[in-house]
Amino acid sequence: MERAIECRYNGHILRGMLHLPEAAALKNVPAVIIFHSLLNDARGSHRTLVKMSRELAARGIACVRFDFLDFGDSDDFANYADLQEVLGQAMAILEHTEKYPWLNGVYLCGCGASGLVAASLANAVPERVKKLLLYGPTKLKLPRFRLKDKLEPELLAEASTLLDVEQPYGGPVYLCLTQADELGNRLSEQVLTDYYQQNIKEIDHVHQFEHLQNDERVQQMVFVNMAEFILKK
Repeated sequence: MERAIECRYNGHILRGMLHLPEAAALKNVPAVIIFHSLLNDARGSHRTLVKMSRELAARGIACVRFDFLDFGDSDDFANYADLQEVLGQAMAILEHTEKYPWLNGVYLCGCGASGLVAASLANAVPERVKKLLLYGPTKLKLPRFRLKDKLEPELLAEASTLLDVEQPYGGPVYLCLTQADELGNRLSEQVLTDYYQQNIKEIDHVHQFEHLQNDERVQQMVFVNMAEFILKK
């Protein structure tokens, strides 16, 4: 079951989709909030995030996909390159999701550069996040035309402050890592392992980014692994 959803953030409207398991099973359902890459909207490149949501819903996991402001169907927004604003939108999406009466725990999935957004939100409110999933996380490297008057080094410095906390999120972490591609350099496994220490529970290695986007077999493997990670007690 799929339906369009909306939530408000500072007078603007975020629009997205809710993917649910069969209606008869709508009780004590885990929900994954999927934060899209900052290079695509909530459908993802080649509709990857739509496929991910449908696969997880078929396995009993609800999925929430919102377009950030100035992406997809959400309202236009002047400060789309401001990471604090994106994090504020992510918090609004979390608060929206927590209101569903059938909810049994929130899980965050950050894709591409939004791995930073998901990790930062988990750092900010660790007690409200069951598990953290990072799907092809990349360093922040937005297209030049989106930076406006911000230089890339300034954005990278801003990004580093979001993760600079004394007590990072300490719950279970899943990583799906890809090799570098034209969309940006992935965060190294060593950096993430050092940051999360012993909390990384599952790691999938996908050797080419294109395989993750275009190879149905690879996608299925990753989505199944994600579902197992989410449902594991």
